[in-house]
Amino acid sequence: MTPLLPVNELFISSWAMYKEKIKTIIRMALLGLLPSLLVAILLAIIAVIFRNDPNFTVINTLLALLMAIPLLYISFRINIAVYLMVSKDITSVKDVWRSAGKYFWNYSLTLFWAGLMLMLWLILLVVPGFIFLIFYSLVMWVFFLENYHGYTAVKRSKELVTGYWSAVALRLLALFVPLFLFSLLMSIIKNQALQDFVSSIFDFFFGIFIIIYTYQLYNNLLKIKGHSKLEHKGYKPWVYVAIILAYAILFIGLYLYVVFSPGAIL
Repeated sequence: MTPLLPVNELFISSWAMYKEKIKTIIRMALLGLLPSLLVAILLAIIAVIFRNDPNFTVINTLLALLMAIPLLYISFRINIAVYLMVSKDITSVKDVWRSAGKYFWNYSLTLFWAGLMLMLWLILLVVPGFIFLIFYSLVMWVFFLENYHGYTAVKRSKELVTGYWSAVALRLLALFVPLFLFSLLMSIIKNQALQDFVSSIFDFFFGIFIIIYTYQLYNNLLKIKGHSKLEHKGYKPWVYVAIILAYAILFIGLYLYVVFSPGAIL
């Protein structure tokens, strides 16, 4: 059986691509922050205007939920754009944003299926959940580079990893080494606000590195195992409607839980 690239080679090739791509990705991320900033300003203005209104909690909650819908859409578009910038030769923020639009619905469907399958395995036990987390770790690259989406993308990711599970797990676990070193550095900072700020910056940049790292891992496995014979299936419109409703129910439920749980501050 052909071995996977060693961990050090994966890190080296990922770092080389990271240096090449990061500037364009930063520009895209800054573009995505603008709507969030505008919404935050709008909510602050509403809070000042209605702070003495007895219905302030209801107004604030409904407005936040309303604003969350376009922000979620933009967030998905930004995530799609990052994957496209890593895997395609696109350097223009405008071009990649426009290209991201055509992936939105199938991306949402694929993300839903991967999340649903992992959740079901985690409900059973932690160990099966971890096992299938490794099997499904390449779902997004299968979606973007092989045009499989939905549950078929989940099956294809498992197909790629099968026979190499322990090798893939080892290479993914290697990503915890820089995370561990960073947590040690963070223990030196005593100011919580500063620690949160530095952690958010690190999470962004390291998150991009993880995407590139898994891209290199996917290409390595694809080169070894070749393309799949799985059928490219389409989905009927009602499936996408159901997914949208599922996202809406989940998001609204989580939001209301956070807002109205004991100790929540509005």
